[in-house]
Formats: sequence, structure tokens, C-alpha cells
Amino acid sequence: MTIAEFVVKFKNVHHDNAPTHHAKACNEYKTTTGLKPLKHPPYNPDPALCHVALFPHVKVKLKEMLFSNNEDLLRAWDNVSALLPSENCQSWLKVWFQRMEKWIEYRGNYFEKI
Repeated sequence: MTIAEFVVKFKNVHHDNAPTHHAKACNEYKTTTGLKPLKHPPYNPDPALCHVALFPHVKVKLKEMLFSNNEDLLRAWDNVSALLPSENCQSWLKVWFQRMEKWIEYRGNYFEKI
């Protein structure tokens, strides 16, 4: 199952407590699409799937590349993201679920590593 398939199937999305995730436009989108955000405990390492897996993967691919402007960077991001093999997504989901299990085990309290 890919990350996108997971979101579509379960209508859940996980993100951190960033203010942008609670902005009016974001909340309206979640409401109109039926997405249910999973709660993120405060003061915990960021377990959001994009921080656990996607960002580090794309960061490695874009390492040492120089961009003239934001549009070039965004285009490169889109190109790298579009080429993600589904196997990566499946392994990332496993890591994410391990982090969620750790949250449950620690009852939302802080932990550093899995």
C-alpha cells in the first residue's frame, strides 16, 4: 500500500503541530475532503511520515544541487518525489507505524529513538 492509498483508504492524515496545519484553508480542505488528522502529542520528536521518510529521501537526492530560484527547486522536488518506488512507501509506512506504537507505549510522552 502506498502512502496515498493509505490516506485515501483510511481518510487519515498525520502532520505535526505547525501553525500552517491549523490555518483556515487547511482546516477547510480537511473538512471538505473528509480527512481526519491524527493528534500529535506536544514536545515529541516529529513522527510525521514526511519527516520520517520523505524529506530525508528527497534531501539525499537533491544534495549538492544548486538552484537559481524557487521554481527550479520546486520542479526538482516534484521530479524526485514522482519517482519514489512503492517499496519505499511501504517500508516508510512500517517505520511510521512503529513510531505510532511507541507513542502508545509511552502514552504520548517524549522519546528519542525507536
